[in-house]
Amino acid sequence: MPKFSPDGSLLATLSYPRNLWRTAGPVAKHAGAIPQTSFGMTAREEPMDFSRDGRRAVVGDIAGMVRFWDLTAMEPKELNPFDPATAFAAASWENAMTLDAKAGRLLAQRADINNMGSTYQVWNLDRSQPQPFPDAKTFLVASTRSTAALSGNRWLAESYGDTPLRVLALDEFGWQASLDVAKNVELIRTSSDGTLTIVFSRDIRKTTATTEGWDFSSRPPVRKWGIDPRSISRDVGSSSRRSVQISGDNRWFTTLLPGENGAPLKLIVWRNIGPKPEVAATLPVRNQDYQYRIALSPDGRYLAHTPDNERVVVVMNLSGKEPREASRFERHPYLGDVQSLAFHPDGKRLAVGGLIGVDVVDVTTGKSVWKWDAPGAVPWLAWADDGRHLITHNANKTVYVLRFPDFGK
Repeated sequence: MPKFSPDGSLLATLSYPRNLWRTAGPVAKHAGAIPQTSFGMTAREEPMDFSRDGRRAVVGDIAGMVRFWDLTAMEPKELNPFDPATAFAAASWENAMTLDAKAGRLLAQRADINNMGSTYQVWNLDRSQPQPFPDAKTFLVASTRSTAALSGNRWLAESYGDTPLRVLALDEFGWQASLDVAKNVELIRTSSDGTLTIVFSRDIRKTTATTEGWDFSSRPPVRKWGIDPRSISRDVGSSSRRSVQISGDNRWFTTLLPGENGAPLKLIVWRNIGPKPEVAATLPVRNQDYQYRIALSPDGRYLAHTPDNERVVVVMNLSGKEPREASRFERHPYLGDVQSLAFHPDGKRLAVGGLIGVDVVDVTTGKSVWKWDAPGAVPWLAWADDGRHLITHNANKTVYVLRFPDFGK
């Protein structure tokens, strides 16, 4: 239904654009229109309200955006408009962010733009200010569940259903035609250099899944190995995908398995140096799968995880014959539960995302070397290869790029 301002002087239509009519006098007069700001949303999903004096309006949408408008001029004017270099990433999607750490480019799923499908945009982070690449109007609109970065502005994309795994290329003119590279596979994790991708390969005739390693950066793609289908369990939930981590040198990776007969979860540490990965260690995980977090250092020397509960981070040294505990530290209650973990490129420091901020700690001592209060929880973070930039994806849908002038020297 149309909506009146509290004093009855303005009437707004629900369809877009939201036409405004001044009702004083015998004939209503058009007073401009509020344009649609989050594309793909319907009028019913975008609530609107007026200030008591009818001089302001607020409009919200299903994407979580709230915008304020001044209604005193000839046309409505947004009070705090977003510039083209502003974006909001989906907060509730684990795979909303993909960082190409070497090139300094971020593929983000936009929460403030919905074109009846997932909308992605690449951001160039190697300048003084993040900038959309190649421009602010270049979007990838696709029904995509997860993405991964390959080399040379090429990205892996997995869609819902039986759609093949695709390689997408981006150049200065925009997104190019995609190339199908594999069928009946589920994308799990891609290494930082893009040369190793771990997938579930599903055999629809046998209803089984094999864990496989591929190099989708080569042309044509190369299957490197396949291991026991029980090496990764899909019964653990989304943690199965999140707990698959690959070291920067591709020599180590991890998978998570459920325990048997009520036993704790099992973290499998794989050594990937021969023609086929071998189990290097099995670590018990007593934490709940949805609370469990893990990260591998770039050189594969250290593993950081939360095996016991969501407050205690344990760092394991993997350089010997058997994994041994290097340090253990408990999060201060002020920082809240551990939401994310990411090793600095030098492997000596660990970024820990919490419910209200980020803490960077020394790996061997667990002592904090830097703290930052974020705008809420930090469910995802990643370091750029230069070690000077930390990218955080925050629960309020913002993405921050933090620069450390002297960090890591």
